[in-house]
Amino acid sequence: MVEKKQSMIIKNKKMPSRKSSNNYNSKKRLMEKINLIYILGTSFSGSTLLSLILGSQHGVLNVGEIWALENDYYHNRRCSCGKNVNKCDYWESIIKSYKEYIINNKLKCFFRFNNHNQKSDLLFNGLALHHRIAHNISTNPEFIFGKQNIYRYCNKNYFFLRYLLDFFDNKFGYVVDSSKSGDRLIALHSSNLFNIYVVFLTRNGESIIGKKIYNDRKQYLNISGIDTIKETIMWELEVRRFLKAIKKLNIKSCYRTSYELFSGRPEQVVSSICKQFNIKYNKFSFDKYSNEYFLKKHYHVFTGNKLISEINSDDEIRPVERWKGKLTSTDRLLFKIVGGGKINRLLSKGTTPTYHY
Repeated sequence: MVEKKQSMIIKNKKMPSRKSSNNYNSKKRLMEKINLIYILGTSFSGSTLLSLILGSQHGVLNVGEIWALENDYYHNRRCSCGKNVNKCDYWESIIKSYKEYIINNKLKCFFRFNNHNQKSDLLFNGLALHHRIAHNISTNPEFIFGKQNIYRYCNKNYFFLRYLLDFFDNKFGYVVDSSKSGDRLIALHSSNLFNIYVVFLTRNGESIIGKKIYNDRKQYLNISGIDTIKETIMWELEVRRFLKAIKKLNIKSCYRTSYELFSGRPEQVVSSICKQFNIKYNKFSFDKYSNEYFLKKHYHVFTGNKLISEINSDDEIRPVERWKGKLTSTDRLLFKIVGGGKINRLLSKGTTPTYHY
């Protein structure tokens, strides 16, 4: 007999009200799950670009890597519109209204947008030793971080996303979260507050290691083979956790693709994602002569790739293979010895077929 999951919604059921909007039916809205498109993957996998394109589809709101929202706001990151967050009218209006909503409704679980230094979200801040040990032997966030902490974490994410959807008068049916973390995915899925649609975005391990090693060598001169081995092992552990998470959750709405496939055939991949998740595909999002071309849109995302604010409408999507010149022959050999090639072959077997509309 299958037991029904109980939603982790906290007792406070009031929703924000804006002077210019209609009164919200808070009880009804809070009982509704949020349709969350979750991009799962490693760094340098193309998640930021994919989130932008998905955000240009009909009825889809892109919030970027929302797990880092508080920390990036504190550091006054640059918004994709070109302005710093504290000078962006878009975020100023949202955060001002959100702070009023918190006070008026006396929320206990909420995002803290202030100028005081604070730790990043629980699931992603530096872990204590016992947390690190538990992290490597379990894919259960409750076991690693504690049930009450996960409860609060999921609720504050739910209420903020619900607030955003209502702020925009519910014209969006889906939210894109490009946080990429497997722990976050498992936690949000366990809360039963979201209808989760996963896009598992993979990339050749050598390209990821090459990028990280290149960045390290620009900052530190003494980068040895030990660092290549370390980065490869960390990448392998991360990928294995992703695979375990997908298997454990048994999410039916999971689309698997690779950076190489996505960057080579972006239109086919995005249209295929829309088809699988029942999203209305915007065929003009790839038309350079249309005002709906995804690179002509004004985005307001200040989490994710820092280069997002430098993208312009003349850029083209193409595979970036500069990493091939960053890895030495020794780096490549160590990557294979540690088992990177085996993980690459494992990832290449699971891509989802693409479709045309």
